[in-house]
Amino acid sequence: MNKLAVSVRNLTKSFSGRRVVDDLSFDVQKGEVFALLGHNGAGKSTTIDLILGLKVPEAGSAKILGMDAAKNRKQVFERVGVQLQHTRYQSSITVEEACIEYASLYAAPADYPQLLEQFGLLTTHYMEEAEALCDRVYIIKSGKKVAEGTVDEVIAASGRKDLEEAYLFFMGEEDLL
Repeated sequence: MNKLAVSVRNLTKSFSGRRVVDDLSFDVQKGEVFALLGHNGAGKSTTIDLILGLKVPEAGSAKILGMDAAKNRKQVFERVGVQLQHTRYQSSITVEEACIEYASLYAAPADYPQLLEQFGLLTTHYMEEAEALCDRVYIIKSGKKVAEGTVDEVIAASGRKDLEEAYLFFMGEEDLL
């Protein structure tokens, strides 16, 4: 049985002559918490769009659960939950109403009322949370991989004390500490 949730090979994409995703390759195992980190404009959203089949790569390939999302969109989206960065709802929509809308996209949606009650609203935007939650991190800068590994491996490779300092090291911004 295939244990890969996501497989990316030599993914490349340019806009207006500027390479925003530059030959990225990585795998994400089923059940693994994987963080794709980088500044705004680093290529994170474009990488996700390429994996989801929402944009077409110039080179390389991406598969989710062994499927090319661009060719198997319905099958992929039946099995993968996605929250796009630029999704916008009217300001008066409730979390429950958003869950109802998303649940309508799936044949057998999760029990969102139970999940809302159990977890409430969870965000993972802070480096400390990434350090505590992630099995592996993949850091990109200007579309290129600058670091990859477990949190401990990335920290060790940077010679710094935590993920936040390692991130700043790999971004070339140590002076912000």
